[in-house]
Amino acid sequence: MTVDGWTWRRLAAGLVLVTLLGGCSAPVRPELPSAAPPSATVPVPTGGVSLAELGFRNGPVDAFTLPESVVIGTRVDQPNGVTVVLKSPSATAIAGYLRRQLPATGFTVTSPPCRQTARPPPR
Repeated sequence: MTVDGWTWRRLAAGLVLVTLLGGCSAPVRPELPSAAPPSATVPVPTGGVSLAELGFRNGPVDAFTLPESVVIGTRVDQPNGVTVVLKSPSATAIAGYLRRQLPATGFTVTSPPCRQTARPPPR
């Protein structure tokens, strides 16, 4: 493969273009400090259990409670997200508990009350 003057010019122009486009990228943002976890611990209500007591390390572990009778089906406990899928009690019981307890911890519940529909028994 021979390289003539025209190929070198195109190669040099391409390198200049890549260098210029690299300089046009978004400026580097300064790293923001991470949010501090809430300092206040909410008292666990009678009949409740905190996420910390359920073994969670991330999220509002001392400020969020669930009924003490919960049975966890699936759990994700990561710094960027906490997910809990509950097997029991019923959705209506969980919703009622959260509607009573969340306002005391600073949360606002805006969804309408849920209705549980009858389901056939598992096979």
